[in-house]
Amino acid sequence: MAKKATSKDTTRLKAQEMRQAQANKEKKTRAIIFAVVGALVAVTIIAVIWVVTRSGDSQGSGIEGSGAGTATPMVVSAKGAGVEDSSLPTLQEYFDYSCHACADMEVGVGPGIWDAVNNGEINLELIPVNVVKMPWQYPAVHAAYLIYENEPEKFEDFHHETHTFFQSQFNAGDASIIQDEAKSLEKIKEIATSVGVSDDLVAQITSDGANSVIENNTQAWSSADIEGRDGLGTPEYVTNGKHIKFGGNSMEEVADSILNQVKENASK
Repeated sequence: MAKKATSKDTTRLKAQEMRQAQANKEKKTRAIIFAVVGALVAVTIIAVIWVVTRSGDSQGSGIEGSGAGTATPMVVSAKGAGVEDSSLPTLQEYFDYSCHACADMEVGVGPGIWDAVNNGEINLELIPVNVVKMPWQYPAVHAAYLIYENEPEKFEDFHHETHTFFQSQFNAGDASIIQDEAKSLEKIKEIATSVGVSDDLVAQITSDGANSVIENNTQAWSSADIEGRDGLGTPEYVTNGKHIKFGGNSMEEVADSILNQVKENASK
């Protein structure tokens, strides 16, 4: 026979319900990801075709970009950031600095891809787009373009460290910085300083200086005719107009999978 609930039991049940409600609430605020390579790689899937960015560009330090509806890639080769080697195949990566899966890929697969870049095997085009749109994204993108254009030798380290920090916070379940606009800006400036960016350039980093570029990148990305694409999600890797479907049992194998497709499609 079931026992009648006591006052203590009722309190315990109520507390459990409150904890579950809070957990559900927190869960909804995080990026939705689906596993695509076992437990190693995740891709953030989105259903939007048009993304409205935050209002206003900063004065004096805004990034102009390539114009309305046109992507502005950050190109890297063995010759340096901002220099494309026309003799090499090109890998395009669409990403969001506040995308958990993008951070996982940069930290895990990125070393293999950057080795190929620095060894003169491929060009890499990095194109930031809006998907998750946490506050962390906006100063990170602005800083990336500023560094790419003005102190390109610092760009690779900044790009990597920005993803690494985001991954550490996301995996720890700590949103105190990456979900806060002021703290995100402060941390991005700190990372830029740590990789050797000049104080004058760091002072120009803002939370809205790249808004128009992000909007145009996102529009161009979402409307691009990419062969083999079955949806929009980041990170997305593209070569010679073809979507790259990657796989492997380790991060090294995933990197090799991506690079092999870049080289195979170079002349097709």
